[in-house]
Amino acid sequence: MKNPRADVWHRQPAEVERQLKAAVAEENVITLAGGVPADELFPAAELDEAMAAVMRDEGAAALQYGWPEGHDKLREHISAWLSECGVPVSPDAILVTAGAQQGLHLLARLLLAEGGPLAVETPTYAAALQAFDLRRPAWRPVPRTAQGLDLDALQDAFARGGARLLYLVATGHNPTGGVLTARERNAVLSLAERYDAWVIDDDAYGCIHYGARPAPLRSLGRHLDRVIHLGSFSKVLAPGLRIGFIAGPPALIREATFLKQAHDLETATLTQRVLARWLDLHPLMQHIRRCVTVYQTRRDVLVDAIHAAFPRTTPDCATWESPEGGFSLLLRLPGRLDARALLPSAVQAGMAYEPAEPYFVDAGEPSAVRLSFSNVDEYGIRAAVHRLTSAIEAALGPLRTDLPVP
Repeated sequence: MKNPRADVWHRQPAEVERQLKAAVAEENVITLAGGVPADELFPAAELDEAMAAVMRDEGAAALQYGWPEGHDKLREHISAWLSECGVPVSPDAILVTAGAQQGLHLLARLLLAEGGPLAVETPTYAAALQAFDLRRPAWRPVPRTAQGLDLDALQDAFARGGARLLYLVATGHNPTGGVLTARERNAVLSLAERYDAWVIDDDAYGCIHYGARPAPLRSLGRHLDRVIHLGSFSKVLAPGLRIGFIAGPPALIREATFLKQAHDLETATLTQRVLARWLDLHPLMQHIRRCVTVYQTRRDVLVDAIHAAFPRTTPDCATWESPEGGFSLLLRLPGRLDARALLPSAVQAGMAYEPAEPYFVDAGEPSAVRLSFSNVDEYGIRAAVHRLTSAIEAALGPLRTDLPVP
């Protein structure tokens, strides 16, 4: 295992951010760099109707201060949704947050001492690492691939590393798209019980899966005084609402509510009420199933295009695994290419990706890139992969000739 990078903030260098922002603004550049929902799947007209209804019927209350724990009607809807997913939790055990990112920030402040040991998958969601970076933790890396979690490393993180907090993306792992098996989920809970550790189950992608619905950790009914369910409406409905939530032990929710009140008083009253009104009229899971059909098709197109583009038979071949959930695929570039160094050539060729080094808490993998397929149509995905191979071939020479030119 490579040494964790204790002094590194897990974000893209300023130059990479500049390149990606410029690429998004270019009409001729297809970007696979953002793990965002598809624009065309937003229920804009329905949300517009919900907004009008809220302003007509609840105008004063919607524009007034609310309570830090969240709008009661929305918490009831979240409780019903979680129950549908096998996670029975009362509305009083739910805290509405300004996106799941705020939930991560609150939990880091509550559960992680400054400089304390923290078990995290590597790679894992870079923005989560940024939330934990503020506590300057002693990282305890646990290798994760689309095939699963290194349970021996997790036990070592608890036993020898002293970690009493694990951040986990069990379903739709970001960036690999992996989904932990039932055996792995139970093994995680067994280790957490043995070492009396907290587990944050980041379930933002929990409903974005391409097979049987995996069981969230809290649905397994074990270690409930230490398992925290982190959710969001960003991936399944609209990130512009900025609404997420924490569900967990009541005592923890009370403490998190006090901390949130000190931080921002409340999540925006207006958007909470608009979302609650939308949920009054529209089955969320029906909307999600419609979206997942689109995302699965795009996942399949990306995997097929990559399989056609890159040989797996040479010593310096590209490597990848097909995502079982989420919006992204982790690709390790061939020839040990440096993803940051190649990015300008890829943008010049007409596509953009996200170098994946900030997703690693150890020394990282400079050749790894995150490709997100969720907000690009099938033609665009094929074209983006073709343009990526053009940039790689300019650096390495021909890879293979069986990729059709879009």
